[in-house]
Amino acid sequence: DMDLVFHLASFPLVLAEAADRNAPHRLAGYLNQLAQLSNAFYADRSIKDATDEERPFLLGVINATQQVFENACDLLHIELPERM
Repeated sequence: DMDLVFHLASFPLVLAEAADRNAPHRLAGYLNQLAQLSNAFYADRSIKDATDEERPFLLGVINATQQVFENACDLLHIELPERM
């Protein structure tokens, strides 16, 4: 399931559109969908049960998701908890 990966790849476009249109709600909507997709990804893809070949990919997707969350929340002035 590559939905999360494709969603992550669309972040720069969503960010540009939100800035161009002065529409921060678009970025907030993107974050909401990112939360849903990342939750589904985490539920479907167990890192613990992943093969040695899959594990770097899964960790990369999770790290990228965390970075996008942090960047988008920072732009929207949303404070994130230390741990989730």
